[in-house]
Amino acid sequence: MSQLPAGASTTTFVHFAQLFRNGGRFCKFDYGTIKNFMVYGSPEPPEYDLGKVTVPTVLYGGDGDGFAVPDDVDKLAASLPNLLANRKVAKPGFSHLDFIISKDAGKLIYSDIVNIIKDLERQEESLSKSDGGVCDKNGCYQV
Repeated sequence: MSQLPAGASTTTFVHFAQLFRNGGRFCKFDYGTIKNFMVYGSPEPPEYDLGKVTVPTVLYGGDGDGFAVPDDVDKLAASLPNLLANRKVAKPGFSHLDFIISKDAGKLIYSDIVNIIKDLERQEESLSKSDGGVCDKNGCYQV
């Protein structure tokens, strides 16, 4: 456990802190006015364009998660164009770290993820056999 949180840089933590002071905006990293002009062409960092997230997405949230609180997860869910589901983990107090260290994560989350991937693979296979099509949150369709 001494390595937790693994894989998080100082920049990641600074960006996380910036999100709290951005007045509810989900923005890219704020470098400061001058570098923002250089990087983004504006004094403020732009908001992420979540409309570009077209991959089928399932969100999982726990009611004890202090990093991704349920209201924020719900707000994110409402902004994703190809959201398949926004699921609440069925264990009171489930937190951010529980996604990787909980002994119950397999049955609460990962088995569901595997089933979703298998379903999407079956849909894709079915489409490839039927001269093509497109899938969205409501299913797959021939074009």
